[in-house]
Amino acid sequence: MATMRAREAEWDSLEELFERGETINDRDEEMVDLSYVINITEEEVRREIEDLKECYEEEATAPFPDDDYLAWMFFVDGCALLHYIDFAVTDKEDTMIKEFKERVHDLQFFRNIEELKAAGIRLRPSGTFCLRDITFNLGTLRLLSIQVADSTASRLLNLIAYEMCPDFVNDFGVSSYVAFLDILIDQAQDVKELRDKQILHNFLGSDEDVAKLFNEIGTDLVSNPNIYRDVKSKIQRRYDNKFMTSMAQFIHEYFRSPWSAIAFVAAIIALASTVAQTVYTILGYYK
Repeated sequence: MATMRAREAEWDSLEELFERGETINDRDEEMVDLSYVINITEEEVRREIEDLKECYEEEATAPFPDDDYLAWMFFVDGCALLHYIDFAVTDKEDTMIKEFKERVHDLQFFRNIEELKAAGIRLRPSGTFCLRDITFNLGTLRLLSIQVADSTASRLLNLIAYEMCPDFVNDFGVSSYVAFLDILIDQAQDVKELRDKQILHNFLGSDEDVAKLFNEIGTDLVSNPNIYRDVKSKIQRRYDNKFMTSMAQFIHEYFRSPWSAIAFVAAIIALASTVAQTVYTILGYYK
């Protein structure tokens, strides 16, 4: 019990430090010595399990009649708590939190070509033959042209397998390119859009076959997240721009064909004529 009281005093000192809003970096002379906690082992927790159980209501520990299991649970919870305390009092960012923020930053919520088109993003061939030459500027996504034929699947799979060899140091360029295309191609309509823009040349068969090919190859690929990170980030920012998306949807709805554009202009002229006629009628009445 003496040991428990000593530890309670240490925790009270730590709690007081937190209440003043200070950190170890702020007041080194008031740093709480946690070295004894770091050296605590599961065996020591097991020896003092009875004292620890008194800190809880009986109903809380009743489902755990096995003291060894309860001691292990206390020990793991204590390690997690110490990790949080170390993060809080030293005012440093945890590596896991940094990685999580980077992953959230890299998330993209666009799912295919059709969604990009609805957001006003245009497609153009890049005119090059390098897998890295995928760019996004001023609302235009430029992709290198690709021919899809009967041998395309086997070639891509062989190149991806070669990249996976442990003795071949590479940046997973082919895998990353196929994974990026898998993001853009979700259905046959996406393939049609790429064909219309002369980005994809289909010598395989139907557009459904091409979409299925990339969806199957792109499943569970290990890609390099840094290769197209900038492109994905720019696309996502444009995709999240509600004003630009609304304007693109408006143009797509009313100007997707010459006849719809003519009809829209005619409707505007008719509305303007009606307003002008109403104004002249009101002015003539008051004169």
